[in-house]
Amino acid sequence: MKSDQVDWADVVFVMRRGHRRYLERRFPGIGAKIVVLDIPDRYKFMDPRLVLLLNERVQQALRGRGASP
Repeated sequence: MKSDQVDWADVVFVMRRGHRRYLERRFPGIGAKIVVLDIPDRYKFMDPRLVLLLNERVQQALRGRGASP
């Protein structure tokens, strides 16, 4: 991820806490809110179960922020 990709973001979604720590170390002072979705790294790329879980968790997080999914 490049700094210009982070600079414009209001929210960055990550799957695990380790991803959050990585972003915070790589981009100190990151202005975006980082939301951890708590999804384990056990799915294959585009696994339908993963896609469903991602959609559910992101929608929940957006509703919690007062935004519409």
